[in-house]
Amino acid sequence: MISLSDFRVVYEGKVLNAVGIDGYDMAPESYDENGDAVNGMYRLEKINILVLDTDGTIKAVYDKGNKFQFLPKVRG
Repeated sequence: MISLSDFRVVYEGKVLNAVGIDGYDMAPESYDENGDAVNGMYRLEKINILVLDTDGTIKAVYDKGNKFQFLPKVRG
C-alpha cells in the first residue's frame, strides 16, 4: 500500500482523509500503429483508495483516476 496519510482526497464533492492507495490499473498514454505502448508513459485508469469516511469508518473507493483530487494536509 502507498501511504497517503499526509493528504485529503476529494471524491464526488466529499473531502475525506486519505489512508492509502491499495491498488490501481494502468494503461499506456499512447500506442503506435502496431498497438505497442509508446514512450513508456502510463496513466492510472482506476485507483483503489482507502479513506476515513465522515462517520469514521475505513472505506475503499475504486474509480477512474481523474475522479480524485488530492490535497496536502496543512500542518501549522
